Amino acid sequence: MCTSEGGVSALVPVGKGVFRCLFTLQNEMVNTLCRFFATCYVAQKELARCKLVPRPRWSSQPAHATSTFL
Repeated sequence: MCTSEGGVSALVPVGKGVFRCLFTLQNEMVNTLCRFFATCYVAQKELARCKLVPRPRWSSQPAHATSTFL
């Protein structure tokens, strides 16, 4: 099948187990992206007040922010 925007898709028969795995994967990806973009929106507002503290080269700890995000 083709779309007017130039996309192409195909219908492929899969088993019930494969369908459930793919369906679960799709739901997890959608939920993760929603949380990610919500966090990015909050981060945009806080960006002016947030200043990253660089980590020393010898430290295995990640860099951290000086202000907290809600």
